[in-house]
Amino acid sequence: MRKILQVILLKPVLWFADKFSSRPVPKKIFKALSRLKRQIQKQPSKKGPLISFDVDHDKFIVFSDQHKGAKDGADDFMLCEPNYLSALEYYNKNNFFFISLGDSDELWENRWPSVKKNNIASNTLWPATTIATAAVKNLLGGEALMKMSRKPEILADAAYHILKQPSSECTGNLFIDEEVLAKEGITDLDKYAVTPGEKLYNDLFV
Repeated sequence: MRKILQVILLKPVLWFADKFSSRPVPKKIFKALSRLKRQIQKQPSKKGPLISFDVDHDKFIVFSDQHKGAKDGADDFMLCEPNYLSALEYYNKNNFFFISLGDSDELWENRWPSVKKNNIASNTLWPATTIATAAVKNLLGGEALMKMSRKPEILADAAYHILKQPSSECTGNLFIDEEVLAKEGITDLDKYAVTPGEKLYNDLFV
C-alpha cells in the first residue's frame, strides 16, 4: 500500500510543491527569528539553546537535505557519502560548529529502521559547565568565568567514548559530557578544570 500511494501521490505532490512553494520574505524571516530568540531567552528549555560564539573567530557549517537512504540502488546519498565524510572530517579538524538543518534522512522511500541501520549515527553532546572558549571569555564573563569553566578536552574525551559505540545502536541521543564519562568509570574530573578546586559555573542551558 505504501508503494502504491507513493506512485499515485508523487506527481500531485510535486505539482503542489512547485506551484505553492514558499518564497521567503527576508523581513518576515528576521522578524520571526528575533521573536524566536526572545522566546528562547525567556524559556531556554522549551525552545532550544542559544549558542554563544565569537563572530570574529568561530566558524559554522550548515548541512541540509542530505536524504540518507537505506544503501540500496535507489539511495542517491550513498554515491555522495565519501565526499560527505571527507567534508565532516575537514570541518571537524578545523574547529567548525556543525549544524544539521533538516531532511537528514530519506523517509519518503524508506522506513526509519533501515536508514538508521545503514548510516552513521547522529547524536548531540553538550557540556554540563561552561567551557573555556574565546566566546566565553570575550562575550560572557571574561577571565572570571574562564576560571570557573572546564577545558575543551572534556568534550573531546566524551566524544571519543560516544564514537566507540556501534552507530546502529547509539544514535538520536542528547549526551552530557560528565554523564558520558561517569558511565565509563571516569568520575574525577579535576584535570579538566581550568582552575582545579574552583567552583564550576553550570552551563546556561542544562
